[in-house]
Amino acid sequence: MVADGVQPFASLLSNIVDNRGRTCPTAAFGTPLIATNCVRNDFLYPVYEKVRYVDKTTYNNWFRGHPEPGDLLFVTKGTPGRVCLVPDPVDFCIAQDMVAIRADAKKVYPRYLFALLRSKAVQEEIEHLHVGTLIPHFKKGDFDKLLLPIPDRQIQEFIGDTYFDFSAKMQGNRRMNETLEAIARALFRSWFVDFNPVRAKAEGRDPSLPKPLTDLFPDSFENSELGEIPRGWRASPVYDLATYINGAAYRAFEPNEERRGLPIIKIAELKAGVTALEKRLILEKSS
Repeated sequence: MVADGVQPFASLLSNIVDNRGRTCPTAAFGTPLIATNCVRNDFLYPVYEKVRYVDKTTYNNWFRGHPEPGDLLFVTKGTPGRVCLVPDPVDFCIAQDMVAIRADAKKVYPRYLFALLRSKAVQEEIEHLHVGTLIPHFKKGDFDKLLLPIPDRQIQEFIGDTYFDFSAKMQGNRRMNETLEAIARALFRSWFVDFNPVRAKAEGRDPSLPKPLTDLFPDSFENSELGEIPRGWRASPVYDLATYINGAAYRAFEPNEERRGLPIIKIAELKAGVTALEKRLILEKSS
């Protein structure tokens, strides 16, 4: 018996594309093959990180099906529950350990289902439902065990559209930040690696910078242990310029069920960020 306003996850879907358990043959080029690492809860659409490719024959004949615009990509193994939208047009195919799911629009507003699956409460419920200790997985056959709250349509549309609009804005801001970071990296290399403003001044050329900036750069070079550097600058090891703290060598441990404590930051989190799925540890205060 299902309570009013609560529906099994499986009952809200009109289609599932599942290539789980089959290793896809890849090629040097062709259609990108999206793997689970490309599905992240902090991006609306899949990211193209370490993608492989499939040729036309494989794309047309090997897969059981392909996602369509508006579908959701749902990870079922490794880090079950990560989900993102399928863009329009679709320029990729999906590998194993994930499925493409299509919301039944008569039963649930698709954007609401997307927002709901990403919510903290549902992510934690998925974590409690998945099986496997070494490699967690949430089987397609267990989708009916995940019960989801379904309010009236007007509330669904408000929640779904609001979440989508905010996420789209955040993604736009992220792209802008990436552009600004690229510009900053280019300027840093030009000014402090290639020393282009100094070279321009040394050769009598205009550095094409505002005068206050131009005046900060010398007009000649001198030799150092690192080779040629701008006159008046010095070479110094990082050790003399900063302090540092080594990270702890964490052994295998069981995270607490209540997800209390601090998230464990590893190298992967420095790039992907901290999510609700990261392991946590309660640190004992030293006396």
